[in-house]
Amino acid sequence: MTAHERNDRALRIPPPPLLPEEQLARGQGHLPGPTHPWIMNVRCQTRSGALAVVRVQVYPNMTDENLGHCIVQAVSSYDALLPTEHNNIVGLFGERDSVFYSLQRILSNPESEQQIFSLHRPLPKEDKDDDSWHLVTLAYIVFGVTLAVASYHYGELIWSFSSGLMVSIFQQLFDIPIRELYRHGPYLIGWENLDLPTICSRITYHGDREFWRRNLEECHAIYGAKEEAFVRVCRPIMYVLLFAVLFLVIRHLVAVYGESKRDRTDRAVVETYHAFQNMIRVITRSMDRQQGGGRRH
Repeated sequence: MTAHERNDRALRIPPPPLLPEEQLARGQGHLPGPTHPWIMNVRCQTRSGALAVVRVQVYPNMTDENLGHCIVQAVSSYDALLPTEHNNIVGLFGERDSVFYSLQRILSNPESEQQIFSLHRPLPKEDKDDDSWHLVTLAYIVFGVTLAVASYHYGELIWSFSSGLMVSIFQQLFDIPIRELYRHGPYLIGWENLDLPTICSRITYHGDREFWRRNLEECHAIYGAKEEAFVRVCRPIMYVLLFAVLFLVIRHLVAVYGESKRDRTDRAVVETYHAFQNMIRVITRSMDRQQGGGRRH
């Protein structure tokens, strides 16, 4: 060996050690994973639409290909829908975060035995909770029973109170504004805030202000009769206006509700889209693997 060769050998730096992932890619090792057998929970959807959980035992140093075959056979026993026609599983979705994990990653993660995986992408949970729906239903039942008992024992009192309340509400909403309009409104429909003697002299065309000031009680009676007649004429008009406003509001709410229902995503369509997307992704990966294997040969 010459001196030049000895110098080159002394200066040669050894290559760094391979990472576990690189060793696995070269077929020289396995990713570190659980050192004991554990149970993997895989959720699948049967052909009838029901959801089932398949339990697959995973042993140390198990390869991703063997795990995929075990999942396919276990899922087939439940008559479930497999993601592809070739029954080639390369990964699963985590139900906790909806992330697609490869089988290699699942085998190397010690926390995989605490998770539940799914063949298809889990859909986001609906905002409506079953427990809240039961609570609302129970509240309606309790309210209905309470109202029935109160009506049986205190029906007459409740009726008198409710009728008086309705009369008071209608007076506040309609009668008082109409009376104020008649007294203080413009000349075409009201008396422009004139005093009672002047109003009575114009209504009756008899006597002057001094005369009706001396007969103020009769003036009050005449004005009250005219005011009541004006209220009776205006009340139906106010009812028609109120019903028209309510009709417009209800029609607007129905239109808004219809638009929201029209824009709502169909759950079955979303599931079909996700299944088709997963199928295309897995087929693409399988084709890439086959092309990579052909190039190696």
